[in-house]
Amino acid sequence: MSLEYEDKMIKLKSNEKKKIEIHKKIVKTDERIREIRREIANDIRRLNTSEKNEKWKQRTRKLIEMGVLLEIADILNEDKATLLGYFMKFQFLSKEEIKDCKIMGGEEFQMREEKKQMLKRKLEKKDEFR
Repeated sequence: MSLEYEDKMIKLKSNEKKKIEIHKKIVKTDERIREIRREIANDIRRLNTSEKNEKWKQRTRKLIEMGVLLEIADILNEDKATLLGYFMKFQFLSKEEIKDCKIMGGEEFQMREEKKQMLKRKLEKKDEFR
């Protein structure tokens, strides 16, 4: 074999090695891209779940608050159809009637808060004597 031929073969082998190395890097990069895409998809899924959970918590809180209001108004045990009909009438109240309802509700909240504070003070006094 000629020296020239051997040089060409060495160059070819060298080029093949470079191609193989480049191919390995491409494969590794592709794997990393797939891994990052999976991580992003998981993060998006977690975020969506988190948002859904937050909305669910807010909805649950609101429902509990509404239940407490029914309990305070002492109408919790009324049948559902009666309550729904009563609530549907609300949209036909005049602004003045709605204002009166708000005042009445505000007074009830204030009275309950005052009772709560009074009870709290009584308990604190009892603790002082112990």
